[in-house]
Amino acid sequence: MPDADTDVYVADTLGELGLIYRLAPIVFVGGSFASHGGQNPIEPIKLGAAILHGPHVWNFAEIYAALDKAHGAEQVADVGKLAVRVGAWLKDVDERAKVVAAARETVTTLGGALERTLAALEPYLMQIRLERRGGDA
Repeated sequence: MPDADTDVYVADTLGELGLIYRLAPIVFVGGSFASHGGQNPIEPIKLGAAILHGPHVWNFAEIYAALDKAHGAEQVADVGKLAVRVGAWLKDVDERAKVVAAARETVTTLGGALERTLAALEPYLMQIRLERRGGDA
């Protein structure tokens, strides 16, 4: 487990990243250097982390494209560039805060799928309710 002397902590776990995302100012979202397709960046964004990712993010292409365009995340090509960006963001708290704010705004803009889906289904659900009432009467 990390302690006060830990500079870098690599987590490869399921269901435990929420705490790490809350504590880490910067997160490299895995699966994006290898041809894995990348992992979902939304949870670390919502928990306040600045996001770095590699070029292979096709599993979440739309969100990464929107994040990169809004400067809410940054793609790094390799481990060397990852180290440079992490170092820069650790030194520049204001720049990192801008990235986090842009990421949160982007996620908010792209969010709301459940509400939009329910709104689109509402007329059909209303029709079903009305038909059921008519059958009971």
